[in-house]
Amino acid sequence: MKNISLSERLASAFIGAIFGAVIGFIMAWLLGVYSQTLGPGQVHVSIAKWIGASACIFALIGLLIGQHIATMIGNALTALLEFETIGDNGFPSWWKLIILLVVIGGGWLWLK
Repeated sequence: MKNISLSERLASAFIGAIFGAVIGFIMAWLLGVYSQTLGPGQVHVSIAKWIGASACIFALIGLLIGQHIATMIGNALTALLEFETIGDNGFPSWWKLIILLVVIGGGWLWLK
């Protein structure tokens, strides 16, 4: 990381600040307004402070690690998406039961 040019650091800081602001807005929305996992917001948040703090944090990280900020942003967005889709596996539970019964029945017939 010592060989990162100043222009790359500044560009990464700028990108980190932009996407950090988006992440800050998403987090403020999830905690203050509504979250699929947590339900209605219970925390009184200042959206401007969350956006500003997140933008500053990601800009600082971008300044320090350069182009690897993209990986950090991707990981943060993936973590937010995974948190919001906890328990949403795509199939309703009754479909899972039918598939399980078909697999058990097929295995029983095959081993018989």
